[in-house]
Amino acid sequence: MKKLLTILLCAVLAINCSALSVVNSKYDYTNDNTNITIEFASDSALSAEKQQQIADYMVYGDDGASTYAWCWLTGHDYVYETVLAIEHKVSDLSPRCMRRSYSVETCTKCDHIEETLISQTLIACCPEE
Repeated sequence: MKKLLTILLCAVLAINCSALSVVNSKYDYTNDNTNITIEFASDSALSAEKQQQIADYMVYGDDGASTYAWCWLTGHDYVYETVLAIEHKVSDLSPRCMRRSYSVETCTKCDHIEETLISQTLIACCPEE
């Protein structure tokens, strides 16, 4: 009986864990001047402030000013996230938008940000005019 309850409990926990990972609501940062949306997964380990910093970096680029604190001595503490960037109205015909997936490397001790393009695809998210 104990073995049956243990197996049942493990199955229920496995289903709950997989269901939690499927839920994928996003944080959107949209800039009207550039028509770019930056999306983060709901289970992101990054704070809202760090997400805003990454979104600004991806939309506007590097400002050249970096504060590396003591990372030159103690080393970086890297966090990796997958971030989506959707550029709207790239083309006149459908599919009009370009979705790019990036692996973003950030440091929790300083403002180091580095992005690597994983994939890009055209998607139909904006209606034709």
